[in-house]
Amino acid sequence: MKLILLVLNQALEDEVLKIFEDSDIRGYTKITDVYGQGSNKGEPHLGTHVWPEINTLIFTVVPDEKVEMLIEAIEVLNSRFEEEGLHAFVLNVEKMI
Repeated sequence: MKLILLVLNQALEDEVLKIFEDSDIRGYTKITDVYGQGSNKGEPHLGTHVWPEINTLIFTVVPDEKVEMLIEAIEVLNSRFEEEGLHAFVLNVEKMI
């Protein structure tokens, strides 16, 4: 199993959740009002008057066989909205209850 951790502009939430639905991924956790700045492109997302954008953090645990399909779909979304900010991290899950 893998933990997929996504940090994204809140404007992309519906798109990501649609990918989950299309991939038959039901369980996830969403944390709103996440602030930060990407390392490569785009503007900071700090929720301030100067930098008003806000991020969301979404994570899910998926079987190994779904990882590539999910990451590919996220990469396509990111290429469509590269300036918005979308990062995906894949981590091993040793145990889950």
